[in-house]
Amino acid sequence: DKIYKGLSETDIIDLNEVIYLKRLISINKNRRKNKRPPYVGYKGINSTSAGGLLNTIKAQVGTEKFNTLKERADTYFKVFNESLKRMYDAQLISEDVYNKLKEEEYSPIKTIKYLIPDNINDAEVSRMSNITGLTPDVIKTLSNENKNEIILDSEWLLQSNISMIESRVFENRLLNSFFDAYN
Repeated sequence: DKIYKGLSETDIIDLNEVIYLKRLISINKNRRKNKRPPYVGYKGINSTSAGGLLNTIKAQVGTEKFNTLKERADTYFKVFNESLKRMYDAQLISEDVYNKLKEEEYSPIKTIKYLIPDNINDAEVSRMSNITGLTPDVIKTLSNENKNEIILDSEWLLQSNISMIESRVFENRLLNSFFDAYN
């Protein structure tokens, strides 16, 4: 595994931060290009503070380790771009969505508050806990600011995304083959 193999627990925490901060910078670069308001992430992090926090991580871990973390983050984003392509090829996302996101360092930002709402019963909690990926909307539009806690565990985000995508791609292909067989 090119992303996580050989990393210590501390390295993984640093990698998660690097991924999140690079994601925020990428989101805002894209928003500037499309004349949209800047995105402000959890704890008020914006592009400027994200750049500063990346420099702080670099100072803490050293240039060599930081460059290794950045390379692993780039691999992480490449895997997500491959997933976006599979979603597009399976007609799970539109060409417009695909073209917008393929230019970004894409990774979903999962807000803990919305994963399992407070006001549901135990049966619904069980059902939702079996869901490993995104909701049926596959990709949601990002608001301008997030004040809620997020999941920074990039390995979980990647695993749940791949699991969800493979399931949805298989289901879509199966349904299309039934449709084609009857037409």
